Formats: sequence, C-alpha cells, structure tokens
Amino acid sequence: MAAMGIPDYRLPRFMLENVGNISKRLGIEIRYNTQVGKDITISQMFEQGYKAIFIGVGAQTNTPMGVEGEDKGYKGFIPGVYYLLEINQGRDPYPKGKGWWWSVVEMWRSTASDPPSASANRT
Repeated sequence: MAAMGIPDYRLPRFMLENVGNISKRLGIEIRYNTQVGKDITISQMFEQGYKAIFIGVGAQTNTPMGVEGEDKGYKGFIPGVYYLLEINQGRDPYPKGKGWWWSVVEMWRSTASDPPSASANRT
C-alpha cells in the first residue's frame, strides 16, 4: 500500500525502492500479497526458521464515514483509498465529463489530506 496508497510527492518511489533494496541486503525477506492466516500462518513462518516477523497491513480499504449518500453509488463519490490507487496507477479517478471540482472524495484519518493534495499536484 505504501507504493499505491501514498502520493509520490509525499513518499517518492525511489525512496521506497532504496529502502527495499537496503532491507534485502540486510537479509530481510519482504513478502507482498500474502495473507497471514490464509496463505501462511505465523506458526509456519517460525517453523521455517524465521526469528522475527513484522506484519505491515496498512489501510487496505476505506472506513465508512456514516454520512448520508455515502452508500448510494453517486457518480463522483470516490473513496479515498480507491482514489489514491487510481491516481498512483496513472488512471483518472474522476467521472467522465466532469472535472475534479465535481468529485467528492471520501476521506478519513490519514487519507484525509492526500486526495486533494494529489489532485493539486496533477494540475
């Protein structure tokens, strides 16, 4: 999620790549797209010889805000995590034929400032 959920201006991709490379040189194994408890258990990891395990899950989805209309499927109402994923994959998250001013981005907690800032950095 760090690469797709945090805008590049806040966490440049080259920095993520450098941290990953340094970690690997130190002997740290990084497993992406692995569900602990489904793909592998913590017990299995220890049985495989791991002495320490760090599980970093990040924000995989949005937390509903409980505002009226949030679940109505309105065109232009975009969850913040989805919005950042689209931006970071180079896709336009806005409804067709509308500019950014027509969109409402659902924002919560630390995601709150990223979508508007990511928009400002695209223009």
